[in-house]
Amino acid sequence: MRCPLLVRRLYGMGAAGLNLRPGRESVTGMWHRRSVLGGLGAVGAGLALPALAQFRVEIAGVGATQIPVAVARFRDEAAGGQPIAAIVRANLERSGLFRGVDAPGALDETARPVMAEWRARAADALVAGSLTRLADGRFDVRYKLWDVVQGEDLGGQSQAVVAADLRLAAHRISDAIFRQLTGEPGVFATRVAYVTRSAGRFSLIIADADGEGAQVALASPEPIISPAWSPDGRQLAYVSFETQKAVVWVQEVASGRRRMLANFRGSNSAPAWSPDGAQLALTLSRDGGSRLFLLSAAGGEPRRTLTFRAPTSGVVLERKAVQGMRFATGEPLLTIADLSRVWLIAEVAEQDIGRVRIGTPARVRLEAYPGETFDGRVSFVLPTLQAATRSAQVRIELANADGRLKPDMFAQVDLPLVSAPQLVLPNAAIIDSGTRRVALVDMGAGRFESREIETGARGDEFTVVKRGLREGDSVVVSANFLLDSEANLRAALAALKGGSNTNPEPVPVVHEAVGTLDEVDARAGTLLITHEPVKSLNWPTMTMEFVPANSAVAQAVQPGAAIRFEFVERKPGEWVVTKMEKREPTR
Repeated sequence: MRCPLLVRRLYGMGAAGLNLRPGRESVTGMWHRRSVLGGLGAVGAGLALPALAQFRVEIAGVGATQIPVAVARFRDEAAGGQPIAAIVRANLERSGLFRGVDAPGALDETARPVMAEWRARAADALVAGSLTRLADGRFDVRYKLWDVVQGEDLGGQSQAVVAADLRLAAHRISDAIFRQLTGEPGVFATRVAYVTRSAGRFSLIIADADGEGAQVALASPEPIISPAWSPDGRQLAYVSFETQKAVVWVQEVASGRRRMLANFRGSNSAPAWSPDGAQLALTLSRDGGSRLFLLSAAGGEPRRTLTFRAPTSGVVLERKAVQGMRFATGEPLLTIADLSRVWLIAEVAEQDIGRVRIGTPARVRLEAYPGETFDGRVSFVLPTLQAATRSAQVRIELANADGRLKPDMFAQVDLPLVSAPQLVLPNAAIIDSGTRRVALVDMGAGRFESREIETGARGDEFTVVKRGLREGDSVVVSANFLLDSEANLRAALAALKGGSNTNPEPVPVVHEAVGTLDEVDARAGTLLITHEPVKSLNWPTMTMEFVPANSAVAQAVQPGAAIRFEFVERKPGEWVVTKMEKREPTR
C-alpha cells in the first residue's frame, strides 16, 4: 500500500520561571495568603508604619465551600508547651477553605472514633494525635486523619523534633492535612520576613506564616528594605542603610552570619534570587541611571548579560531574538527541536485503517533520496477521520541521527496490512460484465468451466475471492479481450459449455451516453465521468462515479478525454461501465 506522507515538525518545548519562595521548605504553588503577608511586610518597610503585636487577615466569600474539620486536643501536648491542636485548627481555618468543629476532650492516633457521633457534630474530617517525650529530650509528634463521611482512615505521620520546633511540627501537620483534603500543597510551614519600625529603630523580623514565633534577624537605627528569601529558605537578602547608603546584604537564617554582597558606587537595591539560588538580580546606579545587573551569590563583578539555557538540545528551527529587542514573559525567543527521531504522518484510506496496528513496520521512500528506503514503525493511529479524503492519519517514527530527514518533506510509505490468509485472484482473470463476475476454470483436456465468483477487496494486481473458487484451481487469465458486454459474456460461456443460450437469464438494460472522463481512481476502483443527458434514464447532464467492469475498461481512455460509453445497473445505485471508447469532441 502506498500513501503520501508528510514529515511534520517536532518542537522541543520547555520553560523556566522565577519562583522566589520565602520559606524553610521547597514549596511550589504558594497560596494567596502569602502574597497578603508579603505585601504587608513591604508596606511596613517602605512607609515605616508603627509596629503591631498582631494582625489578622480575614478571607470572606468561601463559606459555602468550607470543609468542616474537627481537631481534637493531642494527648499530652501540654508537656511540650505548645498547643499543637489549636495551631493546626487555626492554620486550616485561616486558609479560608476549612471551618473548625468543636472537639471536646483529648484524642490520640490510636483511638477508634465512632464516626456516627462525629457526623452528628457535622464534621467531615477528624484529626487526632499525641506528643511523647523521647529519651534524648526530643518530642515524637504523631497525628492521624479520618474521613468521617466515608468512615475511612486516611493515615498519618510521625516526626521527632526538638522543643523549639514544636510549632514547626504543627505547621507541617497542617500542610499534610491540607494536601490530603484539597489535593494542593499547604504553605503553613513556610516563613515570612518583614520590617518594623519602633522607637526610631528598624527591625528585620522573621516569623512563621501565621505571624507567631517572630525573631529579630537584624536591628538598626537606619532603614532596612526589600527582604528576599533564597529558594531554599536558608538565606535572606535585604538592603540596609546602616553605612549611610543602600547596600545589599545576605544573611544566613540559622546562624545569623551575614556578608556584604553589593556595595558599589551609587545605589544598590532590589535584590531578587534566581530559581537555583546561584545568583541575584540587583538594581545598581554605578553608571549613572538605575539599571539591572546580575551578580553571583558569592559576590564578584556584576554583569548586564543574562544567560538563558535551553531546556533541551536540538536544532534551531526559528530564531526571533535579535540584538536590543524587548521580550515579555512567555514570549518565545527560539524554537528548538530534537530531530534525532522524527514523526511521519501518513494518510491511510478508510477501508485499510482497520488493518493497521501499532508496531507495524513501515518502509519509507523520499524523492530527495532516490533508490533509498528508511525503516520505521507505526507508533500511533489517530482516532479521527479526515472527512474530505475519507482517510485516517497514522504516525510513524523514524530514526534520524544523521539529520537527513527534514521537516515538511513529502514521502511514500509502504505498510504491510494485517489480515488473515485470503484467497486472491489476478485482476486479469476476473470477467466483470457489470452485473456479475466470472472466472474461467481449466478442467483439463481442453475443457473450461465458468464459475460465478464473489469478490472482496481489490488491490493493484490481485482481488480477494470470497466464494466460487478453491485454492489450487487453474484459472484463465487472458480471456477479457473476448468480452465487452453481458450479451457477449453469455454467448462465450455457452460456447465454452458446448450448449446453447435458448433460455437466457434476463439481460440488464444497456444504456449509452457521451461525456468526459474526469478521473480514474485505481485504488477505489471508480471512474469519475461528466456525462451529457441520458435519454433512456431521463438523466440531465451531471458528474457522477461509475464502476469499471474490468481493468481493460478502466485503461481504455486517459482522463480528460471525450468518451462514448455503455453502462448497466448491476444492483440498485451501482452503475457499471461495460464499454468505453474515445470520441472526437463536439465542435
